[in-house]
Amino acid sequence: MTDTEHQAVDAARDEVLAMLTERTGVFANGERWAAWRWEPVWPRAAANRVAPEGG
Repeated sequence: MTDTEHQAVDAARDEVLAMLTERTGVFANGERWAAWRWEPVWPRAAANRVAPEGG
């Protein structure tokens, strides 16, 4: 990792921590996210799915 990449990661971390502390951005509706539940009618990923060749 370059110094520039490291600085970018540090800046992103600081931004996320500030949003958490201030309850802003994607963290503004904590109660809504805490109440989120998977809908039983939604399809689930197959456990035995095999990745395509080359990927």
